[in-house]
Amino acid sequence: LAMDAYWQNFNGRVPRISPSEENWLQEELKASEERIMRAADSREYALWSLSLTIDGCLSSLNSLDASFNEPSQQQTEMFHWLGVVKCYSNMDTNIIYLQRAGLMRGEADDTFSVHGSSIVMNNLLTKVIPSSMADTMGWSLSQK
Repeated sequence: LAMDAYWQNFNGRVPRISPSEENWLQEELKASEERIMRAADSREYALWSLSLTIDGCLSSLNSLDASFNEPSQQQTEMFHWLGVVKCYSNMDTNIIYLQRAGLMRGEADDTFSVHGSSIVMNNLLTKVIPSSMADTMGWSLSQK
């Protein structure tokens, strides 16, 4: 619930590009290398990339929630957790895109709280996913 609230809040503060901006971006991304590089450095590309990340995170969290609520889906839980890991593995890139879009001044800027994302990812990789995998496979994890 906390991760969903975080990504919902993040989503509510990142504007989406207009259809005409997206058309321009898609055309530029199909063009010459120079145009692709210029487009990749644009505010539009930053916002578009952030929206893809946000949509993916919200989708993964929604699927994860469904796996908890539907007994027939419980075996898919660990796969959905891996989708959530992706949300936190690219925070450095998200910071760059937030800065390029003019939404964040710098890493220490708390406009978008990204502090602690490495802790979240570490917990996902060392505790949550192994536990989910063990539950799915019927294994027990030894405590050392």
